[in-house]
Amino acid sequence: MNHYFHGAFQQAIRTGPIIFMHWFWDEKMNPIDFVSPNVEPIFGYSVEELINGTTRLIDIFIEEHQAIFISNLKRHIEQEDSFWYESYEIYSKDKQVRYIRTYSYIQEEDILSNLRSVYTYVIDETALIKQLNEKELLATRYQVAIENAEEGVWEWDPGQNRMFYSDDWKRMLGYEPKEIANTFDEWERLMHVEDLQKARAILEQYSAGEIEKYESEFRMLHKNGTYRWILSRGKIIFIQDYQLKKVMIGTHVDITEQKNTAALLLKRNEELEILLKQIKELSITDPLTSLFNRRKILEELEEAQQAQNINNNSYSIAIIDLDFFKRVNDTYGHSVGDETLKLFAAFIQQNVRGQDIVGRWGGEEFFIIFPETTDVQALDILQRLQKNFAKKPLLIKKYSIMITFSAGISNSAVDTTVDVMIKQADQALYKAKELGRDLIVKFEEEQS
Repeated sequence: MNHYFHGAFQQAIRTGPIIFMHWFWDEKMNPIDFVSPNVEPIFGYSVEELINGTTRLIDIFIEEHQAIFISNLKRHIEQEDSFWYESYEIYSKDKQVRYIRTYSYIQEEDILSNLRSVYTYVIDETALIKQLNEKELLATRYQVAIENAEEGVWEWDPGQNRMFYSDDWKRMLGYEPKEIANTFDEWERLMHVEDLQKARAILEQYSAGEIEKYESEFRMLHKNGTYRWILSRGKIIFIQDYQLKKVMIGTHVDITEQKNTAALLLKRNEELEILLKQIKELSITDPLTSLFNRRKILEELEEAQQAQNINNNSYSIAIIDLDFFKRVNDTYGHSVGDETLKLFAAFIQQNVRGQDIVGRWGGEEFFIIFPETTDVQALDILQRLQKNFAKKPLLIKKYSIMITFSAGISNSAVDTTVDVMIKQADQALYKAKELGRDLIVKFEEEQS
């Protein structure tokens, strides 16, 4: 085979990085006819071992790539490709995995051997691939760390179930780098038991492609025995590490202070809502009797009127006045008068129907709204109240006080406004007083 050697080519195949070989396509044997001498310092095999059949060409490929090599070759032959290139993983003689790139061209069947003649240049890319992978991985880690606030960095290889935790990741939890092992179990061990199931689920969902973004909050055990809130973000990337593989890289950010601040703000907001509710209650409540005040009663009247306009449901109102209340103040004092108003307010509130709305109209006057009630029905309710209230005197301090009340009733009509109804109820109350008090009068048209 001396015709292969000439000039610079002869020097290159003795000491250069490119191995040249000539072999024949035989699915079982792949016999090598020639291989350049530099094969031994690169792969460890001698020229004699490869040519005399001691080591077959197919045997130097790792097991997974043997079938790939044969499949690729068949495909190129079927497609009548005259030139192609591929990348493979092989074993050197000392069983170290090496990465090669092959450039091959094929001739028609050899006349003597009746086999296809193949010429192949082999380039050893092991060192290059390792260097590129290291640079790519470092660059990717750096990029993701920058994007995610440059806090504790982690990396997870799901295929190998391997973890990497940066020194900052470990120090965030109070540990020195050597105190935490780079294992997935450490992540689970330090996780708060109440957060572990949810954290696992989010990680698995993202890894399976069920959610587009990985972001998870959980508590992790600090070396001092406390738990720190952690915000974990990450993304899946693909890197060439001997073969293309999927890894997940992300960061941990300590958000304990933010969580505490958020909890404090939530508590303050809840307190503020309670305060606002109390203020609202005060704005619509009479401070003495705790009934609705005049402002709230007017609001309820407007709502009742709107309900009538929509549903054509009439309602009634009543204005109630305690008879001769000025005598109570003059005789017993204003403190007794205030207690009288409070007791009467409680009595009215406890004895009307659940849907009826009671308020203090002003002074010794009270107001009741009777939803979906005729004036006759309202009259029956008030007469019952009047009868029950007159049964026994009010016991206030050392005094026994008998007191009665009068009331005027008005019922809504299709064209009646709230203002008109109030005037009508007031006129009916005035009529009750004219007739001697301790009476309940319905408004009639002849009263106007």
